Amino acid sequence: IMLTDVPGVLDATGEPIASLAASEAEQLIEAGVIAGGMAAKVRAAARIAASSGSVVRIAPWASPAEALAGDIGTALHATAERAKGTGRRRRPTPALS
Repeated sequence: IMLTDVPGVLDATGEPIASLAASEAEQLIEAGVIAGGMAAKVRAAARIAASSGSVVRIAPWASPAEALAGDIGTALHATAERAKGTGRRRRPTPALS
């Protein structure tokens, strides 16, 4: 789990993305949708996912228990096949002050 100050990886409209494959994340970085510090976090998460074979979750630091449960944040997978199977229903992320 990588904790951050936003609800997870955000799409072009500012909504959290529930699940991403590393290849999809790289396309969003190249398109400028994921930028700055989040691009660095996503690339690091992709390397960890690829080397460990595990899912890496990028989630808000304010809700670590929910992040551990997989209820919030973005699940980053090494491959697209694994990303498709992660369709947990989202609960609203608490507002961060």
